[in-house]
Amino acid sequence: MFIKKTPFNAADENRLEYQPHQWVLDAIKEQKDKGFIINPERPSVYELDESILMDLAKCKPSTYVKGDIIWICFTISFSFFSGKWGPDFIPIDLVRVGKLPEHLVSPSDGVSKTKLIDDSFTKLCGGTTVNILEGLSFYQRFKTCYIY
Repeated sequence: MFIKKTPFNAADENRLEYQPHQWVLDAIKEQKDKGFIINPERPSVYELDESILMDLAKCKPSTYVKGDIIWICFTISFSFFSGKWGPDFIPIDLVRVGKLPEHLVSPSDGVSKTKLIDDSFTKLCGGTTVNILEGLSFYQRFKTCYIY
């Protein structure tokens, strides 16, 4: 939603071709160092229907809602300055690919109804053996989708 402000994109700050959500506007206004601007290139938003990408505005519901499973395609860039560095994640496409079952969705108070990770779950760490699933990757399957 935001990109690092540079001498090359500073002029883009006031040339948005879409109306950002109020939360995005508030976040930009409240930043202390004014080092970021709203990304002038809004991510595309879709819903996956079988193997067809549908424009989210034409779907029901026409916005993402709590419990939606969203696939995000993004770029990562790294900023280096004053002996520090940090990653910038810039979303390109967002796709609703499913919905969580109701019993897994946290209520508005943020307390989950169900324990999502059981005690046998082991977090990843260096040296962990990982088995890659066989068959087409998600990316390869996505390349066969059509956009409407």
